Amino acid sequence: MNHIAYRGPGDVMVAMRTKDIENFNDHPSSVRANNLQAVAVLNPERVPEFPDVPTMREQGYDVNFAIWHGLFAPSNTPPAIIARYETACERVMGTPTMREGHERIQTPITFQNVRDFGATVTRDAESFRYIIEENNLRQAE
Repeated sequence: MNHIAYRGPGDVMVAMRTKDIENFNDHPSSVRANNLQAVAVLNPERVPEFPDVPTMREQGYDVNFAIWHGLFAPSNTPPAIIARYETACERVMGTPTMREGHERIQTPITFQNVRDFGATVTRDAESFRYIIEENNLRQAE
């Protein structure tokens, strides 16, 4: 598969309808809003939004492309500042407004502390490095 950058979801839907692309990855709300068929879940486990849709692993592919967002700071940021950021993030992610907003777009929200998030970033970076090297991939021109 090739990654194709589009300006926005409307352009992606036009490309799907005209069969310029055969598949794409998006949030559950977009799949439902556009009456699309979910083929696979890219998370390690099935998701509540699509309980009957198998994971890529269940279909024989060792793939985990769970999408995450995180807050990063320069490596020389004092630990006390990092701790303040961590506390603020945990507090905000637990608010009803944040939870309701993510539920509305059917996107799970999970807080990870600094140590656990660092492990996620390291693990995913290694996975992508392995995929890139094993398949002799290069940046699109």
